[in-house]
Amino acid sequence: MGRMNDQSFKQRGAGVIKWIRNNHGLSQVELAKKLGVTQSCISKIENASISLAAVVLLNICDSFNISTRVFTESNWQDLLGKSLSPKERARRA
Repeated sequence: MGRMNDQSFKQRGAGVIKWIRNNHGLSQVELAKKLGVTQSCISKIENASISLAAVVLLNICDSFNISTRVFTESNWQDLLGKSLSPKERARRA
């Protein structure tokens, strides 16, 4: 895989954050509280206006039991598919 530039990282972060939030049934406000950031920060990340700070990225991984690889691998959706919330697994069954 080639080196990821800042814009690619922002877009990947946006997709990952939206996926996690939606699949865990969280609002931006709820996710922000869980991660210790503002709703505005989550909105900016989801719109690829800002990059994820390292501490936020690590908090996301810890909070949702996922690997940091989801932010760098091209198959991030496959990686996240393995970490669906129990509620989302039941809905899809």
